[in-house]
Amino acid sequence: MKSTKDPHFRGKEHQFDSARDAYVWLVERFAEVNPALLSDRRWETTGFVAVGRQRGPNGPARNYFASSPARLFRQTPELADAPSNYYRLTNVRYANLNLETPENFEILCRFAAVSGLEHGKDWDWNVLDPTEHFSETPRDARSSSRRSSGWRKR
Repeated sequence: MKSTKDPHFRGKEHQFDSARDAYVWLVERFAEVNPALLSDRRWETTGFVAVGRQRGPNGPARNYFASSPARLFRQTPELADAPSNYYRLTNVRYANLNLETPENFEILCRFAAVSGLEHGKDWDWNVLDPTEHFSETPRDARSSSRRSSGWRKR
């Protein structure tokens, strides 16, 4: 069973084995349209797209995009030690991959909004039942406790 609907961006469609790979491909395409969003350091600290929603006493707990793995995981620096938690983008920024698929989609929607990209027209991506393919934990166990470690391939 396919785990994702193949994402498309401005007429280009690609197939991926994982939602993580599809997400990274779309982030790279969005960054081509609006490179300042990931290259301007102000977006890392005040940005609508780059800064995580959860706050701690010293600012955001995590960033979605940053200039280094350590800046992605401000309050959980041990996550920066595992390369599976982030991806180095072609513009030398890092993307946080330690997120749930719905959160990735929300990030893409915000990125699209500030970049003038329309969902369904300029880009699209739907994940079909990502939890079955990317987790070893049965669905019933996941519903009782939220996983914070991101995707795990079987």
